[in-house]
Amino acid sequence: MKVVNNNKNSVVSCCMDRNENLYNALKSWLRNKDVSEIIIVDWGSKTPVYDFISNNFPLDLIKIYRVENVHRWILTWAYNLAIQKTS
Repeated sequence: MKVVNNNKNSVVSCCMDRNENLYNALKSWLRNKDVSEIIIVDWGSKTPVYDFISNNFPLDLIKIYRVENVHRWILTWAYNLAIQKTS
């Protein structure tokens, strides 16, 4: 009998102007063989997360969603959006 694990593991993260912290975390997350996708919500960063990440990492597992024209950081809204985007 062969046991097949079809569980997908998603990592969700949200940030606003914390690209260096995200860079360090992504190095770790991408080494984990059980991670099937990484969802990042960029909550109006001055330097877009996509620009920073796409220059440093392959985007095959990473999905980045940018929220623009926000005036304050609302962590719960950012995480709710990230969770909605998981597959």
